[in-house]
Amino acid sequence: MWPGNSLLLVVIGSRHIEAGLWRHRVWQEGSICRVAIAEAGGRVALDQALAALAEQYKAQYEPLFRQRRRGHCKIRILLANTWIDGLSVPWNPRAITGKALTAHARATLAAIGISLAADDIVRIEDGRYRQPRWAVVYPASLLQTLADFAGQLNAVLESIAPLSIAAIDAMGKKTADCPLLALADETECSLWYCPNGASHHLLARSPLGEQGSETLEILWRRVRLRDPRLSNVTQMLILELAGQRQGRSQETQGQVRVNLPRLAADDTTGPLLQVAGLCRDKVFELDARQRHPRIGIRLAVALSLWLGIAGWILFQAGGTASVEADVQGKLEARTRTTAPKPAPVWSKADIQRIEAVNVAIRELNLPVSALLQAIQPPQDIRVALLSVEFSPGRRNDDMPLLKLMAESRTGEEMARYTAYLAERRPLVDAYLVSHEVTEGDPLRPYRFTVEAKWRE
Repeated sequence: MWPGNSLLLVVIGSRHIEAGLWRHRVWQEGSICRVAIAEAGGRVALDQALAALAEQYKAQYEPLFRQRRRGHCKIRILLANTWIDGLSVPWNPRAITGKALTAHARATLAAIGISLAADDIVRIEDGRYRQPRWAVVYPASLLQTLADFAGQLNAVLESIAPLSIAAIDAMGKKTADCPLLALADETECSLWYCPNGASHHLLARSPLGEQGSETLEILWRRVRLRDPRLSNVTQMLILELAGQRQGRSQETQGQVRVNLPRLAADDTTGPLLQVAGLCRDKVFELDARQRHPRIGIRLAVALSLWLGIAGWILFQAGGTASVEADVQGKLEARTRTTAPKPAPVWSKADIQRIEAVNVAIRELNLPVSALLQAIQPPQDIRVALLSVEFSPGRRNDDMPLLKLMAESRTGEEMARYTAYLAERRPLVDAYLVSHEVTEGDPLRPYRFTVEAKWRE
């Protein structure tokens, strides 16, 4: 029978599809399949190959396709660059997140001649401030083909991600010392610059041909002349996703062929399924399905322990509260039996001294950590805090006043940060006091002041 809660890992390369069933940290015996694609990049050929793959699994795991067992298997798919379009989107201060960023990416794609349908999906990788971002286009017809394939297997299509991004992630720390990485598959070689875990696409060439090393040497020289970041790079890592090439030439100086990190379950699989196995639980920003990360066993155990400790603390707190209520009741009973003392008479000078002492105490008890956490701008709002003033209330019933001075690149970011403060607790009554455009700065940023009250 088909094992429940399994992962069917499918890698669609340029000319072949490789798939395998993963469960309990191993590949299920006899589940590895390899189907040829008659034409690289041909949609009809891909449909035929996926249909053949589905028939193989139907014949081997017939109980999976009963309607009552739907969802017992999830499918994760990795796509080679042949089937999707990708490009580096330049940074735009007016299009940083959301629909504006997607529209900017679509306009950039249209400018270089890539036509998009309205229902095509564009995914954009997050990047550093003012740095370009890598975008991937998933054609709607391709996504429908993959959804039909999952429907034939009565399984849940959990993830669709680029093979190149998954391969870079699977390399792990191997790119720490040599950040230039060449990914070679059956039809093309793409060059990537991977400093500190980031990934920047440089260029692609199709095909490599028999003189692969010489072709890579030419591409390497070209990108070093064009990109100043690579001027001091003396080596290039080469990861062949198509496996050992027949009759390939010897590596030239500076070329280092590397292998993926060893996975115990990958003794009999090729590089494509090795990448899928290493990244089976990863959540990529460029994933077309935008799935949530899976909760591992260790995380589930940690959450259970945390919930158990929290329940014990609440139980103890409930017992303590019951004892305190009993003691409080006895004290109130004793108080009612004694005559109340007359209220003290305070002079005006005494009242002023008491209020000054209360103000000083409130200043000493300022919750600095909670204050900083409440006003810290989130990552998707590009705002820089310039100064923070805190004015405690003069009387006990007055709420302290916060006065924030900040700077943003656009008026939209200023409005978003003000709205963000209005929703942060314990801040109340946050409003924009003043704003101006700094004309002396070439970027003409917005400098503004926001006031809010602090409810202790």
